[in-house]
Amino acid sequence: MKLDKLRRKPWYPYAMAGCITVAVYVALTHLGDITAAVRTFLGFFGSVTMGAVVAYLLNPLAKLYQKWVFRKVKRDSLRWALSVGLALVTAVFLLVYFMGTLIPQLIDSITMLVNNLDGYMASLRVQTANWELGEKLGLPAFLGSYEKYVDKAIAYLKDNLSSVLSVSMEAGKYVLNWVIAFILSVYLLTAKIKLKTGTKRLLRTLMPQNRFDMLRSFLSRCNDITSRYVTFSLVDAAIVGVVNAVFMQLLGMQYVGLVSIVVAVTNLVPTFGPVVGAVIGG
Repeated sequence: MKLDKLRRKPWYPYAMAGCITVAVYVALTHLGDITAAVRTFLGFFGSVTMGAVVAYLLNPLAKLYQKWVFRKVKRDSLRWALSVGLALVTAVFLLVYFMGTLIPQLIDSITMLVNNLDGYMASLRVQTANWELGEKLGLPAFLGSYEKYVDKAIAYLKDNLSSVLSVSMEAGKYVLNWVIAFILSVYLLTAKIKLKTGTKRLLRTLMPQNRFDMLRSFLSRCNDITSRYVTFSLVDAAIVGVVNAVFMQLLGMQYVGLVSIVVAVTNLVPTFGPVVGAVIGG
């Protein structure tokens, strides 16, 4: 009641506008500090967030196994635990398979590029010698002195070895965070029913029944839409990758696994993803 009386005062809108203006000014003048604080705060929950994302992505696969593979298991808890376990094994198998396919071929392609760099540069010099645009951009001069730029890059890496090691340590921390997130996803999946029940009880306590029903219906619809989108996007990417692999294998092309995985992953990006995958593969 007191708040309603304050809102009726003629000075109330101006006071609110002034407070909002001051808050926006302070936020803009201290944007760097606020961004760093938010980033630090979210960093404490990074592994939990990633674990929730992994659990959400594995949940449809676990439900599929529960419905079709372990449908004869009578105990619900045991059926769900077996489904989660098989989903995790599937995810680990696919990850190991992709890494085992991707990393050796990537190293092989980089090695071939380095070993044949002189031939590539000579071919490019011949190709760009007659290009008017290449002359304007200075490509022949750049290609003629590429060894100087390579030496500069190597010297830069030597002089900034500590920065390279720091980046490597950050990459190791990132991988460790994903390992922790994967472990958390196991807990989230196995305790899904308990977590859902506890969340429902909390929301029922915090809001009236009609608002709780509206919120539950809204979240259920959002979950259905997002789950279907993610599932069919992954299926579409898998189909594109397999078709690309079969096509390259039939034509006897090199780096079938590397290019197919890149094409499949970039296909997950709407609109421009297939174009980017085709350009990188080409």
